[in-house]
Amino acid sequence: MNINFVIRTILLASVIAFMPGCEAKRERTPPPKATSIVQVDQSQYIVMLVLDLSGSFEQQMTDGGQAWTFAGMALDKYFRDRRENRHDRFILAQVSGTTKSLLWEGTPEHFRRDFTGESFREFLKEKADPNGSKVYDGVSHALGYFNRIPNVRSGAAKSAVLILSDLMDNGPDKEAAEKRFFESVVAFDKLGGVGGIWYCDQDEYMKWRPTLDNAGLDDFIIECDFKGHPTLPSFQQ
Repeated sequence: MNINFVIRTILLASVIAFMPGCEAKRERTPPPKATSIVQVDQSQYIVMLVLDLSGSFEQQMTDGGQAWTFAGMALDKYFRDRRENRHDRFILAQVSGTTKSLLWEGTPEHFRRDFTGESFREFLKEKADPNGSKVYDGVSHALGYFNRIPNVRSGAAKSAVLILSDLMDNGPDKEAAEKRFFESVVAFDKLGGVGGIWYCDQDEYMKWRPTLDNAGLDDFIIECDFKGHPTLPSFQQ
């Protein structure tokens, strides 16, 4: 057999084998699916402080010092013996002329590091919208966020909502806003948390105390503006 013929045949076969479309079909390994990282809520104590920063009430909360004093009381009562727990959460929210209520969130230790009495007062003044008092919508917005926190929703964390407001609302469609406010408070209570309203106007107290009692929220605190020393609720055992 002609040796040149054999060599040409081998070379031709090699070229054909590597031409596009002529390679054997190979099994392709699908790329690995992206691994989703699920963040686990490890919070055991979660407290939200809602401050009324609308109109003249802002001065009572800031210049009068009630907001800073009350925040200190809350931190002392709920977190005093838990300084080493990095997963506890402290949340600040407001009611004023805006419905975007959420202001700050972190651990109690972060709060102590981030604020002094003076810087806290200035922080609240910067965030306040003096052009209205949308109390009901502000509280509803804050509770809408709070009630969806996984460990609040599941009851795995001890939770408290502390609302400092006279409850005097001048927002639009007040009747619908009242309904949302009431429903959000009832929804929070069903999750097993503790809470209340402090510095409430006396006329608003006479309206809301029986309303909440009739809904079964007997333990939800309402204290009027003349109460000398606020009584904070204790976590349920």
